[in-house]
Amino acid sequence: LGKQASFRGRHNQAIEHFRAALAIDNRIPYMEPPWWYYPVSQSLGAALYRAGKYDEARQAFTAALAKYPNNGWALYGLSMAE
Repeated sequence: LGKQASFRGRHNQAIEHFRAALAIDNRIPYMEPPWWYYPVSQSLGAALYRAGKYDEARQAFTAALAKYPNNGWALYGLSMAE
């Protein structure tokens, strides 16, 4: 739902969906391979960036990098939000 809202330009709605997904993701225990293939905070960061909330986007991309170091998409998002 977050991706749909984001593609339709409903960035605040996308942010809400991604924050809800992140709350679920944070409750999932660590395992290899991970349940989800990339950090939800990466998508949250993109939605925040599109909404013009650059400080929050930086925080989300930094959180994605903490979970998956050297993630190219999160690194790119972080560089764009600077």
